[in-house]
Amino acid sequence: MAQQLIFTSTPQGLEPGRTGYCTVARHKDLRHRLVRELERLSVYDFGQQVGDSRVAISIFRKIILGSEEFYVLTKICDAGLDYTNRTNYLAHHLILDGFEIATCPSPAEIFLNWNGWRSKWEEDARYLTPGEEITLTDYKSSGLIPCKNWLSFTNDPGNAATLVSPGLVPPIVLENGPAKSEHLLQLFAESSALLKLSLDAWDYSFTTFLQGNDDIKSFAWVGIEGQPAGERLKQGGLRNYIDLRNWTSSSIADEVDPGLAHVARKGPNVAPTKRVKNATSSNTRSPLSQKQVEQIKGANSGYLSTTPSGSTVKAQEASTKKEKTLAIAISCYFNRIVLAGCINCWIGVQPWRLV
Repeated sequence: MAQQLIFTSTPQGLEPGRTGYCTVARHKDLRHRLVRELERLSVYDFGQQVGDSRVAISIFRKIILGSEEFYVLTKICDAGLDYTNRTNYLAHHLILDGFEIATCPSPAEIFLNWNGWRSKWEEDARYLTPGEEITLTDYKSSGLIPCKNWLSFTNDPGNAATLVSPGLVPPIVLENGPAKSEHLLQLFAESSALLKLSLDAWDYSFTTFLQGNDDIKSFAWVGIEGQPAGERLKQGGLRNYIDLRNWTSSSIADEVDPGLAHVARKGPNVAPTKRVKNATSSNTRSPLSQKQVEQIKGANSGYLSTTPSGSTVKAQEASTKKEKTLAIAISCYFNRIVLAGCINCWIGVQPWRLV
């Protein structure tokens, strides 16, 4: 079961004499050192917000303290004005250990399906009771494969394999439109479903919105959407970059696993026969037929997104078997003519033929 810690601005914190930004609620048996680390990470950088939006940030990270490992899900959001009439935010942490995550769905699914996230704290500061520990085993999503949201965003559900292919070097940066960080959780959940064990999804830390003081090396997946921290990151050059606004602008330097891409498209049935192309390819057409695309889109999904405005991706037109056979026959015919001409030319210039 997950324990909780809540951090915000308050006239009286949980610890005597503390005011302003501090812990207002937590489970009492959390280690002191862990509490201090969570407080240090409880930051909402208002300077990173673009326009009038105030993005709610979802963060999953692993914290190692000595010989112990803690898995922390954090939601940080704008909380209006505090008791001094100044800007306020709230950070809500769920803390699990290595035994507890073994029975849980992926972190992205918990963010999507658990509705207990706090956006304000209007109570007095207090210790949380054992009855307020959270059981997270029942928050699994259904119908994640084929990967419908990856199809919607990139015109190919196989691109879901990009995030979990063993050969890709992290971090993988995903650029989204403004105020659409929730879409990243949908994509993260589908990519996590490609892993053999749900437990493996807890090896991929992420943030849906990079902030100025974040250490990018601590994340496997990083979401950006025009904030200053994201623009600085792009200027330094990115090894693996996904542009969800226009897939053709993506740049993937490492090899995408063809088996995982096949599962993302059609489910874990038949092994793929061809390797998938990297995102650096100029091809914007889906490897699926139009009928297959419509079948995937027609499947029920609680989080299915529509293609973002401004996308240049177009669906692939279905080719008939007869057209493919004819094209192959024509190609073979011309190849034979060219080969025969080359042989005749070679024989004609041999020295013993000139004697």
